[in-house]
Amino acid sequence: MPKIYVLSLALYLFTAQSFKSQNYEQLLNEAQSSIQSKKYCDALSQFKKAMATSQGIAEKNKFVFYTAAVSAGYCNDTDSAMNWLSQAQEKGLVTKAEELQYIESDSAFVKLHNSAEWIAVVGRMKGNITIRKEAEDQLNKVWNASIIKNAKH
Repeated sequence: MPKIYVLSLALYLFTAQSFKSQNYEQLLNEAQSSIQSKKYCDALSQFKKAMATSQGIAEKNKFVFYTAAVSAGYCNDTDSAMNWLSQAQEKGLVTKAEELQYIESDSAFVKLHNSAEWIAVVGRMKGNITIRKEAEDQLNKVWNASIIKNAKH
């Protein structure tokens, strides 16, 4: 077989594979579109494909994980929902009590409320809120003390 045919075949196969596989951003955009259309199981499928890419594995955005968890929750994929919600929490999803209340009342997660995983993730979120509040209180004390000290001088 002439070399040009081998190279052409290799180029064709590579190009065909490139067209078949979608990139991370395309998959996220499709997932978002599916969520807006309330096609949560389609979104779940797209999130799973996206998260399996190298960009998905390296993802740091807490809202991507949260949105993926919502789609999984609505599509009754408890394992994926809890996995992604946990990752969102690890990335700092909840910083205020109001945010936690929103998540706890999100209808996507109602079926998860009695699971040990849900209780653990929510517990970590509550712990993060407490730690953050204590740090803010300490900063406020230092700030107030410095104002009082400077006022005396």
